[in-house]
Amino acid sequence: MAAITICVVGMSLELLELVAPAVFEKSTVLLTASSYLVYAQWIVVLGAIALLWLTYRLARNLHALAPNKLSMSPIYAIAMFIVPVVSLFMPPQVIESIERETQIAAGAKIEKRTVIGWWWTTCIFASLIGGVAQSLMANSGAFDPTALFDGRAYEVALAADVIGGAIAVVSWLLTMRVFGPLAAMQSGLIRTGSITSA
Repeated sequence: MAAITICVVGMSLELLELVAPAVFEKSTVLLTASSYLVYAQWIVVLGAIALLWLTYRLARNLHALAPNKLSMSPIYAIAMFIVPVVSLFMPPQVIESIERETQIAAGAKIEKRTVIGWWWTTCIFASLIGGVAQSLMANSGAFDPTALFDGRAYEVALAADVIGGAIAVVSWLLTMRVFGPLAAMQSGLIRTGSITSA
C-alpha cells in the first residue's frame, strides 16, 4: 500500500506541476514534497525486493510440499525476475507454475488466472514509460544548471511520468490480486500441516 501511495502522490505532484506550473513553483510545501519524494521512492524499491522474497518463499514452501512437482528451484524462480531479456516473459510463467502446483497440493480446482498476465504487462509498461520519462527529463536540462533548459521536453517528460505512475498504481493493485490468493492458499496448507514453512 505504501508503494501505491507514493505513486499516487508523485503522480499528483507532477500533474499539478504540468497543469499549473506557477502555483507549483510558488509553493514551498509542494517543492519540498516533490524533492523528498525521491527518498520515498526507495519504499517502492523495498516493495520490489519484498516481492522477490515472497516469490522465493512461495517456491521454497512448494518444494517442501511437493519436491518433485516444481521443476525450478527457489533461486531460479527469483532469477527470472532479474536476468535481462528473460525477465520480460518468464516471471508470469514462474508464478503460474507455482500457483498451479499450489492448487494441486491444496486439492483446489486448477484455474489459470488472466490477472497474472495483466500484472506483468503493467509492470513492464510502468518501467518502460518511467525510464523514457527519466531520460526525457535528463535531456531537457532539468537536472543540469549549466545546460539549456527545454521546457517542452520537460512537460512531455512530466506527462509520461504521470502516465507511468498511473500504470504503476494499477500494477501494484494487480500484484496484490496475484500474490494475495496464492499466499493465502499456501498459508492454509501450512495451518493444516500439509506443508512445513521453509
